[in-house]
Amino acid sequence: ASCCAPCPGSRGPAGSSGSRGSRQSNMSRIVIEPSAPGSSELAAFLAAWPRLPHRRSWRGEPGGLSRLVTARIQRTLDTPGVAAWSARRDGALAGFCTLHPLAWDSDVLGFPAARVELYAAGEYAAARTVAASLLEAAREGAHAAGLRHLSARVDAADDAAIHALESAGYLNVDALVTFSAAPAALPARREPGGVAFRRASAADAAALGELAAGSFRDGRFHADPTIPPVRA
Repeated sequence: ASCCAPCPGSRGPAGSSGSRGSRQSNMSRIVIEPSAPGSSELAAFLAAWPRLPHRRSWRGEPGGLSRLVTARIQRTLDTPGVAAWSARRDGALAGFCTLHPLAWDSDVLGFPAARVELYAAGEYAAARTVAASLLEAAREGAHAAGLRHLSARVDAADDAAIHALESAGYLNVDALVTFSAAPAALPARREPGGVAFRRASAADAAALGELAAGSFRDGRFHADPTIPPVRA
């Protein structure tokens, strides 16, 4: 599920921003730290996290998927301009989130935009509490950075994250369906009559641009009421 929200002004005093030091939430003694978990702690968290993407279709070695996701998140954390927060309950890592400014989205939309990546562990109530605390820290960080639009993508079965996003003012604007298959199990391609296939080249750019302009008439930008139709 893809969710989006305009970034409103901070509701709390300037000193309460998650970027200015650890703070304790009133919800179940959750402490929000303005930093990412360490690499080994991140790997251990994801190894036990039940909502890894592609978990239902993974055919690689056990543990390989969590290492892949860990590497992807670490690459995000190493990107200049990315901020991160960790949530701890009684000292143990309970979740974390990142705030990643998006150059392409910002250019297309005409205002600064960023993506929030959200990870919260535990049963529904605990995970929702963690997610809510992290989203508040990310909102304050986004406001301080001058961002005007936030988006997040979470597992469609992650009710805790979805409900926390909705409560924080995000709107569900899109859903993605991922198909997977083992290449060896796919049937041989059957080319329809009268159609020729070849590799695309730079000479096809104009025609592809016209095709794209006529094809992308709905989607998350079009469903987002904060984005003008001409920008979508």
